[in-house]
Amino acid sequence: MPRPTTPRTATTRWKRIRTRLIRTRTHQCHHCGTALDPKAKRGEPGAIEIDHLIPYIERPDLAHDPNNLVLSCRPCNLAKGGKAYGEPFQVPTTSLPLPTSQQW
Repeated sequence: MPRPTTPRTATTRWKRIRTRLIRTRTHQCHHCGTALDPKAKRGEPGAIEIDHLIPYIERPDLAHDPNNLVLSCRPCNLAKGGKAYGEPFQVPTTSLPLPTSQQW
């Protein structure tokens, strides 16, 4: 289920920064390396989220600083929460479906 936008992320300024980051950065999660899909909508697998290296709550003045923003997958963004960059957090592991074949 997609997260609702907050007033901070609904601004034109934030949308422009987000679009620029997605256009100019490698489409993979900064934390776990998972491939991200720039066409995926919020809440869909592979959707891109923007993560603050130094959390917004600690440094709101860096909210729009591109040097403080990275592309992230939703599981890593949620697991990191308000932890600062470099603070340990458990990178979620995803179980990929095993390839199957109907040929025996």
